[in-house]
Amino acid sequence: FGVSAHSFSRSAGPAMKRFWNTTSLNDYGDMLDADRLPIAGEEVLTREMRLDEAFLIGLRRTCGFDIWRVAAELGIEYPREWFDRVCEFEDAGWVQFDGKFLKLTSSGWLLAGAVTEELLWPTLLSTSAATP
Repeated sequence: FGVSAHSFSRSAGPAMKRFWNTTSLNDYGDMLDADRLPIAGEEVLTREMRLDEAFLIGLRRTCGFDIWRVAAELGIEYPREWFDRVCEFEDAGWVQFDGKFLKLTSSGWLLAGAVTEELLWPTLLSTSAATP
C-alpha cells in the first residue's frame, strides 16, 4: 500500500506478475477517490528475473533463503561448481549455508552485489544437475 509501492501476484501456474503504484501522491489520492487501484504499471516476471530476485532479496533476508524451494519453483538444479563457490564464500566469511538456507554474513553484506552475481554465474537456468 502507498505511493510507489510494488507488489507481486501469482496467477495460475508458475507465472508471476509485478505491479507498482503511481509515484504521484496527488494521482494516488485521485485514483482511490475514483474507486480505482493506483496501479501505474505491471510486468510478467521471466524465470531469469524470478531467479535474480530470489537471490537478490533472499540473501539479504536475516534468515536467508531456502535454495531448494527456489530450485523447485523454478525447475533448476545447482551444479557441483555452484556448491564449490558457496564453500569458497563460506571460507571467506561472506555467507553461511546449512545445506538448505543460504544467507549473507555481516562481512558479506559489504560485497552483497558481487556475491549475488557470482552465485548466479553463468546462469543457473542452463546448468546441469549435481547435489551437494
